[in-house]
Amino acid sequence: MLPKKVSWILLTLYFIFDSVVSYVAVTRMGGRELNSVIAPFVENYPLLYFLCIPLELIGAYFIVLLLRRWFDEKIILTSAAIYWPIANSSMNLLFLLGFRHMGYLWGPLTVVGLIASLGYLFTILRER
Repeated sequence: MLPKKVSWILLTLYFIFDSVVSYVAVTRMGGRELNSVIAPFVENYPLLYFLCIPLELIGAYFIVLLLRRWFDEKIILTSAAIYWPIANSSMNLLFLLGFRHMGYLWGPLTVVGLIASLGYLFTILRER
């Protein structure tokens, strides 16, 4: 289990990495946003990627507030720190490494991230 500060730092770094890489991909590399909720906005106004960083942090904070009624905050944050790089940052890393048109992997990677983070969650809960 990661300390809370380490988890928040990791999540912040993941959010910054994803926003910077997505911005560069859309503005300089001909990439397209895969998230259909924000795609119409960030493809027309790419600087909005940087507004996503604090919004993601605020969203994560409220999710933690909601879930900490049932789970330890460290467990929630560590699960998120496991999920995010697998489900989201990995797509940006693949794009940076030159892999293009890999959008079909977004769904499966999200599932793998969920399985990994939930696997961690249930393993920790079973040990308690």
